Order: sequence, then structure tokens, then C-alpha cells
Amino acid sequence: MEHMRVSAEEAKTMASDGVMLRLSPNSTLQGVVGNLYYYGFVDDESKFEKLLKTSTDSTPGKETSIKSGDNTIDVNSNYYLNYSMSDEEIVDTLLNKAKFEPNFTQYNYLFMPSGRAS
Repeated sequence: MEHMRVSAEEAKTMASDGVMLRLSPNSTLQGVVGNLYYYGFVDDESKFEKLLKTSTDSTPGKETSIKSGDNTIDVNSNYYLNYSMSDEEIVDTLLNKAKFEPNFTQYNYLFMPSGRAS
């Protein structure tokens, strides 16, 4: 299977244990927010985008980062998410908790099971 594109129901099952959201160099702000909304991690895209712009970004992004106002979301990175996280926690994760993946092309997936206990 070239890309792991799962149904919303499969994503919910995976996310009960947590998933790694993987952002490639081609990821966009609209794509990130849209996927988080589609898979049920956030309820309101506009509210979430506003949080991304107004929340504290304590880690400087790389030049290639996705921009949200003055804040940045690193690409070539993984982000641990689960459904028990609030919008604020997801925003904090995206802005401040990137796990850089130097060999991103090894897996070209959007979501991967995290293997991390919830």
C-alpha cells in the first residue's frame, strides 16, 4: 500500500492508543488543519487555526516550517496525538513538540500507530 490513508473510524481506533501525525515537506497549514478536523481531533477548524496563530510557540521553526502567523510547525517531523487531547494541547504539540524525522521518505504516511501507551 503506497500511502496509509485510513477511514475516520480506523483513525479513531488507532488514536485511542495515540497516533503519530507525520508532516512531510509538502504539508500545508490548510492540509494539517483539514486532516485534524476530518479525523475528529478538532471540532472547529477556524477556532483551531486562530489558536495556532495566537498560542505560545517556544521553539523556533526551521526555514521550511509551516507558518501560522508568527508561529511555526516543523515539517519532516512527527507529532504524538490522541483523542483525549484538547485543542490547546494539540496546538502546543504542533508548535513545540516536533520529533524531527531525517528519513521521512522511509514511510510516506499521514498517521501511524504510535506504539505509545495512552
